[in-house]
Amino acid sequence: MNRNKYLIKIIGLLLLCGLYQDVRAQLVTQASAGSIAINGDIESVRDALNYFSFGLSKELKNNFLVEAKIGFGKAYGLNPELAQTSAEGGYLVEEVYNVLENRSWYPAYRNNHLMFDLGLNYRPELGVKWVRIIGGAGIGISKSSRSVNLLGIEENFYSADFSNLSTDIRKGNIKSYYDITYETPFDEGSDITPHLSLQLGLQFRLNENLFLHIEVRHHVTTSDYLDVLKYSSPTTETGNNDSVSMISIGFSGYLSQEDENKSSDN
Repeated sequence: MNRNKYLIKIIGLLLLCGLYQDVRAQLVTQASAGSIAINGDIESVRDALNYFSFGLSKELKNNFLVEAKIGFGKAYGLNPELAQTSAEGGYLVEEVYNVLENRSWYPAYRNNHLMFDLGLNYRPELGVKWVRIIGGAGIGISKSSRSVNLLGIEENFYSADFSNLSTDIRKGNIKSYYDITYETPFDEGSDITPHLSLQLGLQFRLNENLFLHIEVRHHVTTSDYLDVLKYSSPTTETGNNDSVSMISIGFSGYLSQEDENKSSDN
């Protein structure tokens, strides 16, 4: 935790130093789409298109850029192993799981995840005009709306047991068996979570000011409830906060303020 505090202070200092530089900078807009996954105690279900983001960057001196970015994604998780309530000696101890009583359940959740980041990126000079690398770190805040899939489409509890099947086949059968309503809200823990962000991007030039952008982002959060599980037994917490990973592809457009001023003079 102390290490995270020091990192936040360093990033904040760098951001302040950059914002006070008097430069005629380029503005960079970005829009992208891709995949989001929550790394936690329930296996993530990776989809090809469940995350969208929009960003605005201002170029500073020495190839640094300060960036503001907003993103939204729907992250899903599904465990192929049956889980039991605390009454049965399992780790489903939260109040929402009491309705299961003595039933077992294959944990499945959805997290509607909204995030905002403020970061500092660096773009090294590669000596190649058609490609750019951008990487950096930042701080941000996320809001999660979590829900679990406890009941079937007719409000009946799931009762099928696929434990006699191999894990891969079992996961496919569970996904086919479960509906997609995620009807039960999960309110344990805070829905607002601060995070540290790390990002790395590749940009490929399409024309003078437009680039194809591929980006990987990783958020280290302070919550162990993004995936609706926090305990490994009725009394033992896992002790591992969840993280969020995103990969996306989109377009970045560079708008030169200097060029804008020249055109306005004409």
